[in-house]
Parts: sequence; structure tokens; C-alpha cells
Amino acid sequence: MGKRYYIILGLLAVLFIVVNASSPKSVNWNESFKKQDRNPYGAEATYIFLEDIFGKGNIQYSKTSPYELLHYTTFDFNLIYVANEVVTTKTDMEAILGFVDKGNNVFIAAQKFSGDLADSLGLWNSSVHVNPFSRRDSITLSFTNPMLEKKEYKFKHNHVMNFVVPDTSYGREMVILSESSNYQAHFIKVPHGKGNVFYHCNPLLFTNYNLLHKSNQHQYLSTCLSYLPKTITVWNEFYSTVATEKSDQDLRFILSNPQLRWAWYILIAFVLVFLLMQSKRRQRAIPVVTPPKNTTLEFVETTGRLYFQQRNHANLARKKIIFFLEKVRSKYYLNTSSLDEGFIDALASKSGVPQEEIRSLIRDFEFIRNSAEISETKLLDLNKKIESFYTKASL
Repeated sequence: MGKRYYIILGLLAVLFIVVNASSPKSVNWNESFKKQDRNPYGAEATYIFLEDIFGKGNIQYSKTSPYELLHYTTFDFNLIYVANEVVTTKTDMEAILGFVDKGNNVFIAAQKFSGDLADSLGLWNSSVHVNPFSRRDSITLSFTNPMLEKKEYKFKHNHVMNFVVPDTSYGREMVILSESSNYQAHFIKVPHGKGNVFYHCNPLLFTNYNLLHKSNQHQYLSTCLSYLPKTITVWNEFYSTVATEKSDQDLRFILSNPQLRWAWYILIAFVLVFLLMQSKRRQRAIPVVTPPKNTTLEFVETTGRLYFQQRNHANLARKKIIFFLEKVRSKYYLNTSSLDEGFIDALASKSGVPQEEIRSLIRDFEFIRNSAEISETKLLDLNKKIESFYTKASL
């Protein structure tokens, strides 16, 4: 039976190797926007291209949150975010606006822009959308600045979202920098303090696919980024990293990778074969093992009954006192060598039992210790006081 498992597993492994070797390598179309990714929607070429725009040695990389990056920043630089979705928290919003207010510039390219920063800039009712019924293969964009040479830039239609400019921006001056041939905005500038926040709703235009295209699409990217001053520029992947970590946790990540997908299928097939073969085996009867009986309580009861029947009340009372003091030491960590007023105060404070009851109990302890014999009534009275203490102190 065991050899059969290894044979089946070996055949599945050989099948996996043959299929994987013969199948063509598929293109990774994941929208990662990361500087180390060479897939079409990665940003390796874009990150390298930044040096041509801002100067060699001026490009830096970060993947920390805006608050962590900007809260203690003392020097000026440009900050660029390219991601599918940018959702800012209140602390990140305050850090970004404080950074911009000093005269710096933040460039955000994202299809979805929401959160506290979007609300503060008056973009809360903005939206991006693409017309799924359009039959056009491409769409034309151009810049609105009359100082720039009038040019048209063509992009794939499904790469371009339309940005609906909100009716109000809380009194801010919102400038449209780029629009389509039907006058729909795609790139805007929102001034804040001494600086500006630039928002582009089409992050796919800033990926390897469009930058390395044979047409003039790279000129569109460089013109967009030329609105930022030529200085130190930080490429931040905090929001694209967060999105990637969320998707990587999903089963879709395994199914999107051919090698991982086949490995997943083979694992499932092997488990099914194993369960099918094991279903014919009979389970041996599991004997019922009786747990050992705790006889400690019975032993204590028997010993106590023996002392009581022999009328050895003083001996039994002293043992009850010893047991009581041991419980006090282990429960309240008190020194019981001296049962004075300090001990009574400490025990009353920790147990919640009135001092008078404890003082009466201690007097009985002293009496019994100094007596050779005690009556049955005194023993029962001692037992009653000790049980009363246990009840009130939850010992």
C-alpha cells in the first residue's frame, strides 16, 4: 500500500514537470507599480527614467507610510505615489498637508483616491470611470497649458479613466493640467500653502508598458512630472505595497501563477487519492482508559474522622491551624511566623475579612497552641470560624 502512494506521487510530479516545461510562459499582467518589476504594469523603466527628469543621484526610494516619512522631515523634496488605490488616514493626511504647506510638492497617480486627504482637498465627490461600451482602441490626451507645445498623446482606451472634477473644492483653486479630446480632466493641481498636490487618475500611464511604447507616450509622462521642481525626489511604494500584501494573502495569487496553480492542483489530487485509499482501512477499537481517581480529599476526610473519633481534639485543631496558615502564605504571600497586629491588618486588607473576626481567630489559635487538651465544642467553634473565613475570603 505504501509503495503505491510513492508511485502515484511520482507520476504526478513527472506530469507537473512535463506540463510546466511544455507550456508557454505567460505574461504577468498584475498591476504592481513597483520599481523592481519588469512586467508590463511594473515600474522599473519609470523609476530609471526619473533620473532623466530630476537629475542623476536625486532619486530615492521609500515604502514607509506618509506619517513615518514626513513627520520628522526637515529638508525639501518631491514625493511621488503611483498605485491602483490611495486611501489616506487622518495622521497621513496631516503629515502630507504639513509637508506641502512648507512649499513641497506631492504627486499622486491612482485610479481610486479617497480618505482624509481626498476630503481635505475637496475631491470627496470625484470619481474615475471608463466607458465599457466604447469601441475605440485608443484615446487622446493633451495638456491645457498654453505655454506648452500643442501635442496629442494616444493611449490604449482601457488604460485611461475619466476624472470628474467636483463642483466644489472647499474654496481651493483647482487647475486642470491635462484633459482628453472631449474635455474630460485627467491631471489636476490643487495648491495648498506654499506647495501643491498633483493628482493623476491614470496610474497605468506611468508603467513600463506606456513608457516603453514606440509612440510619444514617454513624453507625456515626462511633461506631467516636469510640473515638479528639479530636486530630490522620493518614489514611495507604501500604497502599492499594501495592495500587493493584501492580494498575496488571497488564493487568487496562487491561481494567477501557472506554477503555483499546478502545484495546488497536484496537492489536491494527491490528498484525494490518499483519502480514497485510506477509506478502506478499518479503525482499531480504542480502549477506554479510566482516569486515575483523585483520593486526596477522601484521605483528608478519613484522617480527620480518625482524629475526631479518637477524641484527639487538640491535635486535630493544631493541624487545621497549620493547614490554614499554609493557605494564607500561598494565597496572600504573608509571613505567618508572627501573628501580631501587623499580620492581622495585612490579612484583613488582602482578604477583605473584618479585622475583628481575624483577631478572634488568632486568639483561638494562641489558646489551642497553649492547651494540652480542648473540648469538642471548642474544636467545632474553631472549624466554624475557619470555614467562615474561607467563605468570605474566597479561599
